[in-house]
Amino acid sequence: MVSKNIEQVIKERVDKFMAIPGVFGVGEGMSHGEQCIMVFVQDKKSDSLKVLPDNIEGYSLVIEESGEFLSREKCG
Repeated sequence: MVSKNIEQVIKERVDKFMAIPGVFGVGEGMSHGEQCIMVFVQDKKSDSLKVLPDNIEGYSLVIEESGEFLSREKCG
């Protein structure tokens, strides 16, 4: 059961997720018609991702393989 809004859940955990090697971003998404927490990674098969749970406070955690995101500083 969901007790907090997804933005609050992400805000509370984003630093912990971003500290995991290979994680490049965290955000809100949709999976199977429901809100989910998206974790963007370099390699879905990385052993460092084994610490991630399947869900957090009622929201599914979806791991999406992607490249590194550019920060605002890098963009210009």
